[in-house]
Amino acid sequence: MKTTTAEMQVLFPPSTLSRWLREQMAPLMSKTAIVVDLKKFPLPFSVLRLFLSPFFFKNKTPHVVILVDKWMRFSTEMESYRSGGDVVDNSRSDSRNALLASLMEEE
Repeated sequence: MKTTTAEMQVLFPPSTLSRWLREQMAPLMSKTAIVVDLKKFPLPFSVLRLFLSPFFFKNKTPHVVILVDKWMRFSTEMESYRSGGDVVDNSRSDSRNALLASLMEEE
């Protein structure tokens, strides 16, 4: 499986979209997308198109486009899962510690 990154506006040039779609997609067009190239679709393409947005597919080749908010974090997490490691989320740990501290104060 091969993956690449690209901006949504490169995959889906605004000039090729209707005015309504351009307006709706404007906030997402500068975001990064991960393109996962597949050997074949898991279901017939027509079925996938029925249930998924056209923005999951840049063309009819077997792939899936996934919009990612923070692609560096996504990449780190994926690499961690691939290697069997664990990504430490300090913000979650800090909020847990704060919650535990507040519970201890109440006693």
